[in-house]
Amino acid sequence: MAFDWRSLLDKFGVTLSAVERSGHSERRRGRPRRAAGLGLTLVGILATTRAAAQGPPAPPGPYVLDVRGVSSGVPEGAAFFPPLAAGLPIPTRALGFDIGAHVYAGRLGQARLGFGASLMNVRTEEFPPQAAPSTATSSPPAGPPGLHVDMRALVPQVSFNFGTADGWSYLSAGAGFTEVTARPVDGVDARRSSGRVMTINAGGGARWFLTRRVAFGFDARLHRVTAADTMPASMLFSIAAGISLR
Repeated sequence: MAFDWRSLLDKFGVTLSAVERSGHSERRRGRPRRAAGLGLTLVGILATTRAAAQGPPAPPGPYVLDVRGVSSGVPEGAAFFPPLAAGLPIPTRALGFDIGAHVYAGRLGQARLGFGASLMNVRTEEFPPQAAPSTATSSPPAGPPGLHVDMRALVPQVSFNFGTADGWSYLSAGAGFTEVTARPVDGVDARRSSGRVMTINAGGGARWFLTRRVAFGFDARLHRVTAADTMPASMLFSIAAGISLR
């Protein structure tokens, strides 16, 4: 004799349609959970794929051009300056510009290697204090002329750079040449020149890229200028700030 399931369900007051509705309801409640789990899985896959596609950040480089304003010390040996400058204040600092170019290739440990050079050109003038005019004339008495000083330096560098292509700091050093000239401001008859003298430089700085092509940067550097004739050896400090392009 076959077992009658419908009679058993009727006995407990449960109809087959109610059981079927209950099963459908359970399935409907499970759908949002499955959809949410599927969505989270897709988000994780997309995030992992994007990170893998981006890869590690690019290293510093591949090249930069620097255009900066600079303040630098100048040699202070009084014997070097023209005789007409006797009694004048000796210049100690000068202002000018610094332009340079660097390329980046290879690594040494954690540092990206850079190779380049900059050209620094600074100048300054000093004048004697003006004496008070005498009672006989409204003009101050004539005094020695002012002093004009120019300094140019070629600064090759090997740099060790730390960071990414979006911004990096660096330490660098190199050897180049410096030339210093001094003359009275009213002529060139008493012009003095050091000629090209060897200069060792060491310093550091940083660059921060504001856009993909343009960065703000600074450089602080010591220059050891060797002696030449009447110009003594000097240790000069320069600091520059400006923009870098790539």
